[in-house]
Amino acid sequence: MPRRSRRLSGIAWCPTRCCRRPPRSGDTGGDHPPRHAVPGVVHGRSAPQPVHRPRCRQGGSINANVTPAAGRQERAVFFDRDGVLNYSEVRDGKPYAPRSLETFKIEPSAAEALSRVKSAGYRVIVVTNQPDVGNGLVERREVDAMHDRLRAELPLDDIRACFHSQRANCACRKPAPGMLIDAAADWNLALRRCVMVGDRWSDVAAGKAAHCRTVFIDRGYKEPNHEMPTVSVHTLSEAVDWILTKEIEVGSQCPP
Repeated sequence: MPRRSRRLSGIAWCPTRCCRRPPRSGDTGGDHPPRHAVPGVVHGRSAPQPVHRPRCRQGGSINANVTPAAGRQERAVFFDRDGVLNYSEVRDGKPYAPRSLETFKIEPSAAEALSRVKSAGYRVIVVTNQPDVGNGLVERREVDAMHDRLRAELPLDDIRACFHSQRANCACRKPAPGMLIDAAADWNLALRRCVMVGDRWSDVAAGKAAHCRTVFIDRGYKEPNHEMPTVSVHTLSEAVDWILTKEIEVGSQCPP
């Protein structure tokens, strides 16, 4: 009997495999990925087989019609991390990610907002760029501790993080849609039924490239917004209000 591949789709086109971790002793079989799944790990026998995709590159739209597993496709809301679920450190009108667990403060409305999304039947998935790790400014274990806190306090299904620097030619760093597409493969998502919520133009661009609807939370940063979202709001609660008032049907088209 040939041994089953333990590579997830997308790992082959991440040049440093920064999003992968070795299997833990607690990773066991099952029919679905477990709650708080970690990217880069095959969770159970139903994990999708590798899907050929373009080599790692920056930006661009990759085919989002990923259906690696049988059964009804689900929908999800993808949330950026900094400035959406936790406070960014804003200096001179530009947001920066917190660099220590001590300065990592979760948005007070986040738990209730995400619980509403979960109750409506959506997967809740975080997709975040963390280039400070690739730039050597923050230790990976510090970011992992922040994500442990997110998992403990918020109803999350998954956290996807790109640790490459801004100079890396990868397909996972937003505005590229790689993290969304890999999550769709692992969770059997219909991306046209999904929503991307973020506070930077790169979040909107990644969502549009993956054929998701996009919600832009306008924090008033002093930086250009190169992309037109489906809708703009001012708070996380307003973003969730909009999502829950819209019926996103299978096959519906994203607005231009």
